[in-house]
Amino acid sequence: MKVLCAFLVWCLLLVLCWPLALLALVLFPLVWLLLLPFRLAGAALEGVFGPGPRRFPAPRPTARASSLSTVGDLAEPRASTPSR
Repeated sequence: MKVLCAFLVWCLLLVLCWPLALLALVLFPLVWLLLLPFRLAGAALEGVFGPGPRRFPAPRPTARASSLSTVGDLAEPRASTPSR
């Protein structure tokens, strides 16, 4: 669908301003070749850094409910009862 839309826009440009359409036709492959190394580097970096957080999730802090008196009282833990 993208290709069809791009072709229709280029045909419209060809009708309205044919030198600009021909210039775009010549420059598009050159710009694509110029940007190709950056696209390859981006794909390589995505392969290295992309699956990391999903494969190795960060540990989540856990709190025991018995050590906290209320939800709003997180700064002051309740004193524990002496063990017998």
